[in-house]
Amino acid sequence: MLDVSRTTDTVLMVRPHDFGFNEETGQDNEFQHPLDLSETEINQKANAEFQAMVDRLRQEGVTVLILEKPVREYPRTPDAIFPNNWFSTEHDGTLITYPMAAISRRYERRPEDVEKLLVANGYKIRNVIHVGALDERERFLEGTGSMVIDHRAEVVYAARSHRCHEAQFDNFIRLRFYKEGILFDTRSSSGRPIYHTNVIMSIGDRFAVICLDCIPDPAQREQVKTSLEQSFDVIEISMEQMENHFCGNILQVNSAGGRPLIVMSRRAEQGFTPLQIERLARYGKTLPMELDTIEQVGGGSARCMMAEIFQKKVTVRLSSLPSPGRQFHGMHGPDPGTHPFTGIRHFKVRPDLNQTARAGGGHQIRMALNHGPGFFSAQLSGKIRVFQSAESAPAAAFTRAVKRLDIQPGQLFEKSGNSGTGMHAPVQVTGQMNGGPPVQGHGT
Repeated sequence: MLDVSRTTDTVLMVRPHDFGFNEETGQDNEFQHPLDLSETEINQKANAEFQAMVDRLRQEGVTVLILEKPVREYPRTPDAIFPNNWFSTEHDGTLITYPMAAISRRYERRPEDVEKLLVANGYKIRNVIHVGALDERERFLEGTGSMVIDHRAEVVYAARSHRCHEAQFDNFIRLRFYKEGILFDTRSSSGRPIYHTNVIMSIGDRFAVICLDCIPDPAQREQVKTSLEQSFDVIEISMEQMENHFCGNILQVNSAGGRPLIVMSRRAEQGFTPLQIERLARYGKTLPMELDTIEQVGGGSARCMMAEIFQKKVTVRLSSLPSPGRQFHGMHGPDPGTHPFTGIRHFKVRPDLNQTARAGGGHQIRMALNHGPGFFSAQLSGKIRVFQSAESAPAAAFTRAVKRLDIQPGQLFEKSGNSGTGMHAPVQVTGQMNGGPPVQGHGT
């Protein structure tokens, strides 16, 4: 297995400016149902549910990035609230976009806007890849709606449907070098294929929830179950729980401190049995959200609303230092003489400058102050050396100075910077609290 996380502490969500019932997607999404309300009322309710979910996630320590309405004119996108269908991210910094079945949903794809949002918040995008043809007409694959990915075991689960074409699924497995792709057929209580895999199953770090009853073929059902049992405590749900309560459309995320959280709708929480809730609680705190309007009109629930961000960014936490006002330096990456695209960064603390340490290379420094009130003052100056290879070492000089930061105990501060080098790796920062003990930090 790979030494990577199955879950993340950062999600991207799209504000539902155009939310409403989509007649086109309703043709194969049996979870969608129109409400006897005006479009304005539906939109207002959906936006209120969306914001309440964002607020709750942030209160629990989850980083939520919001993609707002584009500034340019664009066609109406009633399902834009479900971004995980058109893009996903991976631990190596890759942003992947996918071919969408519904014409109305193809307008949701905004890879440049997503990249700008991620970079602005300190995340590094190495590659942007599109699966299949740009104007795909038949072989659709709707992201982590169509697929449930076990990043650690390198196994991808997918339910065959109009939105998950077998050949395109195989193309994705080969493109991203996953060890195994498990494709299976499903049947709803009405006898139709279930439109997305992520409404029938979810995997966390150590648990999996799945409706095995919707897999009619015994051999396929056993294959899926056996594969999941190799890595997870498998919690089976019924057809009724899956279809009427969205119990399969849940997602484990983490707080910034690593605390596991299991996000679901209030309807899902009420649909689980007490024993199932007890089993889930072993693996994280359950977070039920009021999503009735979004579920009924949009046909998707909590998991569909969150696109996981697996890229890493520089994180610095401050702690005590033995002596005040000391000069320091930090490594930016491994040994620059042996690894490509690394370098050394030198910092000098100047407590009297009324300035804040700031990350370079497009990264973000995040500071959590555990001391008394005050401000952190430092100046970044010196040189960054960027190594294209072990034999070549061009240099770029820089000087950074940014404004004062006033911080309170326990408060987090995040600020992006860009030195133009495009480097990525751990950094170390040390500074001096004005009127308080010295502080230092490091991050990855």
